[in-house]
Amino acid sequence: MPETADAALITKLLRATRNGKITWEKTTTQDQFAASYAGKWTVAVDKSEDRDTGAEFYYLTITNAEGEEVLRIYNVSAKQLPQLFEQARRRSLKVDEAVSDLLKEIGEDGGEPEITDEDIPF
Repeated sequence: MPETADAALITKLLRATRNGKITWEKTTTQDQFAASYAGKWTVAVDKSEDRDTGAEFYYLTITNAEGEEVLRIYNVSAKQLPQLFEQARRRSLKVDEAVSDLLKEIGEDGGEPEITDEDIPF
C-alpha cells in the first residue's frame, strides 16, 4: 500500500508541476529543488550520481517544519521521479521562459536574413 500512495503522490506532484501549480526553488544543495506547503512541509527532489558506476539516482523527501525527514522515496520504487526532477528543475530555473525569449530573439526564420530582389545580382 505505501508504494501505491507514493506513486500517486509523485504522479500528482508531476501533474501539478506541469500545470504551474507548484513553485519550485533551487536550494543550496547541487541538483536539489524544493517547494514548501502550508508553512509546515517541504518537498524536495534530488538527483545524485554513483561515482563508481555513473548511474543517476533520484529521490523525493518530505520534511516537516522542524526539519525532520518524514518520507523519502527513491526512483527505484517511483519511476516518474526523474520526470518530476526535470520538471522541477525547468520551473525553478525558468528554462521554458528562457527558451521562449530566445525563440523570440532569433525570430521565426531562425535569424537568417531575408533574401530580397536587391540581393540577386542578375
